[in-house]
Parts: sequence; C-alpha cells; structure tokens
Amino acid sequence: MSTPTLERMNRAPLPRNLTLVAGNAFPFKVSGLGSDHRHVVVKSSSSSVKVVVVSANPHNREQTLRLDIQSVVRSSERSTLSTHLASQSAQKVAPDIVVTVEPRLALPPVGTEDHILASMLIVENISPGQRSFVSADQTLISMQWMRWVLVNRLRFGSAHFGAGKVATTLTNSIKAPNQVKGFERYPSIETGQKMVIDDVLKMANDSTNANFQTYRQYVQNAIDVARGVKSGSDPCSTGLYAWRTSGRGSPGPNFIFYESRGGQDFYTLSEAFIKDPLLRSHK
Repeated sequence: MSTPTLERMNRAPLPRNLTLVAGNAFPFKVSGLGSDHRHVVVKSSSSSVKVVVVSANPHNREQTLRLDIQSVVRSSERSTLSTHLASQSAQKVAPDIVVTVEPRLALPPVGTEDHILASMLIVENISPGQRSFVSADQTLISMQWMRWVLVNRLRFGSAHFGAGKVATTLTNSIKAPNQVKGFERYPSIETGQKMVIDDVLKMANDSTNANFQTYRQYVQNAIDVARGVKSGSDPCSTGLYAWRTSGRGSPGPNFIFYESRGGQDFYTLSEAFIKDPLLRSHK
C-alpha cells in the first residue's frame, strides 16, 4: 500500500514548509489510506492552526481537510502538522510539515504620509498579477526611485513641476492636480485606484493564491519604501525627477531619459533646465 500524501487542491504535493496568513482557510487533500485501511489523522501542534475535516468518506481513498488559521496573529508563529495512523496515534505515516503563520499585511494608518506613499507605490507600479511584471527585486528599485523623484521635486521646487508652491511635503506633491492619478482628493482615493490597492492587499493575504508570497513581498516593499526602511539611494548624479510607464515617452522637453526599472522609465532633468529652471536665458 502506498504512503498517504498531503496535496494541494490542484494535486500538487504540499511543501515541507508552508506559509499561511492569519484568518486564512486553507483546504487540502490527503490521498491514500493508512496501513490499517483507514483515513489517516492530521494533527497540529499549535492552537493557531486548526485541522478541520471537510469530507472523509470511509469508502474513498481520499479525504479533504482544511487548515483554519487563527484570525489575529501579532508576529510569525510556527506549527507542525503530523500525520498518524487512525488506530495508532504514535505511528507517523508521512513527513512533518512546518506551517509558518504570518500576520495579515495592512497599510499604515489612513491620513499619514506613509499611507499615501505606500498606496501610490502599489498603484503606480506593475503588480505581480500583470503580464509585464518583471520581478519583486526590480519593482522594489522602481518604488525606491519613485520616492526619490518626489523628494527631488520638493528640493528643487515643486512649482517647477506643476505641483504649486503649496507642495512642501510628499503628501502635498502626490495630491497636487495632475501629479498622481486618483489621489487629488486623498484621503479619498478614486475608485479605480482603490480597487487596485484592495485587490493587491487581498492577494497578499490569501495563501490559497499560488502567487501570494510575491504579492506579499510587493506590498511589504511598498510599505518599507514609504516608511524609509528601504529608501535606497538616488542612482542618478543629476537626480531623478519623473517616471512614466515604459514606452509612453518623455513627460516633457526638459526631461532626459535615465533608465528603466520594473516596467517604468525614469527621467532626470536637462542640464539647461537645472541651471536655469525659469529659462530666463531663453527670453
């Protein structure tokens, strides 16, 4: 008789190390019976991970179980899933699986600069679900460079970029008219952009999604960049001052293409504009 195997719902074997998120319900299958011709029993070593029997017809070789994860987890917790014979609880019939339970990801409090910046980075970058997504590492660099664009514009003078003289903070720069679509009325965010944020957060907290860890890294990077934990450095000697989705062209005659990262084209300023932003020498 073959050894019972624990599988995802798509029949892929469960990994020896499984990461889940607080509040998740994670269904899986056990294929095969124990040597006692009965369904095996799967146990959890922690109260934060509960094993629930969904269906276990004694006439079928397969049973469906579910891991219900505690809804509130303050920090990472580990649990071990062990598989035993129903008639002999001390006899294991499959390798243990280590389950790491992570807290749910949430953006910083609404109304803070960290929140508007993290939200903007999620919206403005290419997310893992999009066809042109490159990688989490490339997108992290893109997020860092976007933050530097905003910082440099403030230092240079927001009025030179259409953000008005009132833009003295990153929040002001993002909210200024014709700067970042969907954020002019922040803390209210326009429907399209809000849907993107909500969908990405949902994916990042849903461990049944095959790409959830990539989404999770994407969101965590946005939060870390917004908070300055992963601010990186400005790679351009003259400073980065604009970005556009790759292939969309320059935002204006005073912008010089620098490099592309994560599906975004980044720009610095022309030497003439840096020396004379009011272009007085051209009058």
